[in-house]
Amino acid sequence: SFEFGYLSGSLFRFITFNNYGHGSYIGAREIKLYAKGPIASYQFEDCYYNGTVNEIKDDSGIYPGTSKNGMISKYLSEKDDMFGRAGKFDGIDDYAELANFPDMTGSRTITAWFKTKDNTKKGQRIFADDEVNGNGNYAISLGDGGTGKLRFYIRGLSDISLDSANVIQNNNWYFIAASFDINTMKKSLRVYDVSGHLLDSVSATV
Repeated sequence: SFEFGYLSGSLFRFITFNNYGHGSYIGAREIKLYAKGPIASYQFEDCYYNGTVNEIKDDSGIYPGTSKNGMISKYLSEKDDMFGRAGKFDGIDDYAELANFPDMTGSRTITAWFKTKDNTKKGQRIFADDEVNGNGNYAISLGDGGTGKLRFYIRGLSDISLDSANVIQNNNWYFIAASFDINTMKKSLRVYDVSGHLLDSVSATV
């Protein structure tokens, strides 16, 4: 067996030696490494936001979107809690539309940073593919399961919704990871604070 440290290339070559280790050439092999990254990544804080009206950047370059109801791309200052150019939502009705984003019917993991001004309000969609409410449609939302609770649902499963505990407070940033494994039919939901502390972890086989 071979143990390798960090590898930055997609193709590498190694040479095997004889049992004495003195360098007698035995053979060489080339191995291709495949690292599957996210199908899309929306940072909303990238400096290459150029001020184009309604721009939504995808770091992968594959599935850009369009902002709706007035999200702006601008240079932000200290009063905005960040610097540089970014997309800024009004917290009322702005959202990103991803018209060409693929329908995900198999295993998936969705991660996001978010914060809310009202943890009691229902229907706060963080990420959703649920326009027609059909089987297989899914979303991560805040408030649908109750005050301060996150929900990860997939329609058409025997147990549609998976809810977190009441851990979300107003005006604080949180990180969420929601996953579904189609092989085990297991849904999972994890919530972290800005320090990386796990606030809640729930799962269910559906």
